[in-house]
Parts: sequence; C-alpha cells; structure tokens
Amino acid sequence: MRRITRYFLWPTLFLLAVAVQSSPAAFIERYYSRGLYPVLRLGFGFISRLSPWPVIYLLALGLLVFVGFRLRRWWRSGGTCRQKAGRLVGGSLSLFSALGFFFLLFWGWNYARVPVEQNLGLSLEPLGREELLCEYERVLGELSAFRQMVLRLQGHSVSDTMALALPAVSQAEIATALERALSANGYPVHLRVRLRELYAGTLLRISTAGVYLAWSGEGHYDGGLHSIQKPFVMAHEMAHGYGFGDEGVCNFWAWMACTSSENPVLAYSGSLAYWRYVDAALWRIDPEAAREARSHLPKGIQNDLLAIRRQMDLYPDFMPRLRDRVYEAYLHSQGVKEGMKSYDKVLLLVQAYRKSSGKVPSG
Repeated sequence: MRRITRYFLWPTLFLLAVAVQSSPAAFIERYYSRGLYPVLRLGFGFISRLSPWPVIYLLALGLLVFVGFRLRRWWRSGGTCRQKAGRLVGGSLSLFSALGFFFLLFWGWNYARVPVEQNLGLSLEPLGREELLCEYERVLGELSAFRQMVLRLQGHSVSDTMALALPAVSQAEIATALERALSANGYPVHLRVRLRELYAGTLLRISTAGVYLAWSGEGHYDGGLHSIQKPFVMAHEMAHGYGFGDEGVCNFWAWMACTSSENPVLAYSGSLAYWRYVDAALWRIDPEAAREARSHLPKGIQNDLLAIRRQMDLYPDFMPRLRDRVYEAYLHSQGVKEGMKSYDKVLLLVQAYRKSSGKVPSG
C-alpha cells in the first residue's frame, strides 16, 4: 500500500499543479506572479550566489546519482519480471511528475498570467506590407545611429564599415536596464536573475541561443554567440527570470531594455535583434521588397550580419527539425497557441507600444 501511495503522490501533485495553471489569469497574476513567485526568486538568488558553478550542473549530477541509485535498487529487487516492469514504470512516472510539478511551481505558472498587452492596455494589430516597410526604414535609421555611437565609443570613424566586435556588458547593467523598463510599466523589480555562460555550442547546436531553467532559477546563454548577439540574448533570458514565459514578450522587454539604455553597445544589440524580426516578417509578406531593402543595407551592418552568420556556422545544428517539433509541442502544452511563432509577437508589441506612447501616428 505504501508503494502504491508513493507512486501516485507525485502524479497527483502534478495534476493539481496543472489545475492551478487553469485558474483565471487575474488570480495567477496577483497571487503567483506578483505574490509567491517573487518570494521564490529570493531563494533562487540566494542559492545562485552561493554556487560558483551553474546550479543546473549540480542538479543534473544529483539527478543522475538519484536515478543510478534507484536503478541499482530496482535491478536487485525481487519479484517477477512483470512486477519489476511495473515498479520501473511507476518510478519513472513519479520522477517525471515530480519534475513537472516543480517546473510549474517554480516558474511555469507564469505562462498563465495576465498578458502583457492587457496589463499595458495595448491593442495588437497585424502589420501590413506598408507598415512593415515603414518599420523597416525606421529601425534601419535607428540601427545606423546606434552603430555610429558604438564606433565613436571605440575610437573609430563613424563611416567605418568593418564588422564590430562589441565589449562585454555586465549582468548588473543589463538587469538595471531591464528593471527600469519593467518598473516604468508597473511590474515588480528587484528579482535579480543570475545568468550563466555555457560552453560554446552547448545550446547553438540545438538551434537555441539561451534558456531559462525553472529548476535552477538561472538563465543561460551560449558562449559561442557573437558579441553583438549576447546583450540582447542575456536580456531576453533575464526577462524569463522576471516571470514571463511568452517568448515574444521576453523579446519585447529585451528590446525595450536595450534600446532605451544609454550604453550604445546594448542599444545596438537590441536594435539589430529587433530589425532581424522585422526583416524576416517582410520576407514572408513580400520577398521582392525584402530583397530590394536588403540591397540598400549600409555596408557596416551587412558586415555585422555576415560576421554573425559565420560565427553561427561554427556550430551546426543537430537534428534541427526534431528540436523545432519538441519545442513547438512544449509551447503548445503551456498554452502558447502561436508556438514558435510567438517570438514574432515582439513586432506587434513594439508597434502597439509605440502607438500608445504617441511615437507612431494611429490610423
């Protein structure tokens, strides 16, 4: 009886956690995202400061030791083959249920919070061809200005077209920029999220630049990223740690944090990342217009894009289609109906936010 109870404990808790995730968004927002979750983040921050290594390494080691011990015990257990198979299935179900329960408790319920656009009173509307072309030109002008600021910072001529190599930006500076953006829009701050740089290629080989892990409370980014990419990716993963699950929303906060910063390195990284989403959207709607726009890109920006592509080519994907299918299924399971297309939501959020602030004429 005790064994049956043990096997059903974690699946039951996991189902209860799933039921909580189905609660009204206002309930999740008030009592979890702005209530329990900030308290949990204090604990994660304390543990992270104590560990000189990424906490996920310690958790993975602990999990391997636990699984190894349980398998050894299972192998030596008596009974028929059918009984041993039942214990193996029951133990596996309990383990995965426990991981799922703690994922939701430690962070996953944030997927069900009140949407950012609702909190900010934004009306998201699809961008048509003409709007995309206008946004393309606007961002390109902004991007060129930020690039010239970086060149001045590095003591180069503003007309220099060489590919940029940006200096590292501290986590503290990125956190400050992100907290300023969140605070200005009514979100709680002071939830400092520690980021860990992983060995080059660890994530890039599975078509991922960064990842936030609920069980460790830490964000991670690939050490093989080009220096231009790192600040935006770091801000994106940090935004996850501040309680946002939606990828497009994290892109939005990263864009706002970077482009509103007084540091041109941050600003250029964020602006270029956002421009690439605008560019990709234009290619989908009007490839000919996108090709024409690309032909007029300033030489310096072209060289930066080429340098990024060459850097990414150093870490070819392993089974990219499988990764996309798995991640698509994961996002759908968390209630993200758009799946991987949710990354593009940043376009709608930025456009709506600029309209609400009067920076874009409405109508």
